[in-house]
Amino acid sequence: MVYIEVIYLLLYSIVCFLIVKNIYKNKVDAIYDDYVDMLGTLKEELLKTKNGINSYFNEVKKDISDQNKQYLSEMNKDISEKIKELSDNVKNRPII
Repeated sequence: MVYIEVIYLLLYSIVCFLIVKNIYKNKVDAIYDDYVDMLGTLKEELLKTKNGINSYFNEVKKDISDQNKQYLSEMNKDISEKIKELSDNVKNRPII
């Protein structure tokens, strides 16, 4: 009779272990799936942010390029005016 009780307790322990192991495995799988889903969502958000930063960078680069062209154009006009003024000064000087 003692052997039957020992075998029964041993089988009961094994069944309980398997049930707990299955519950643990299900919880770990659920946590892992949530983690993978969050990583996918995070990857999509990072990609959107990267695209936004790139488009903003391109806009800023274009604006700066336009400002530089405008500044150089104004500088070129100023230099042209100075050269014209100097040439007029040289033309109007009497020759000694």
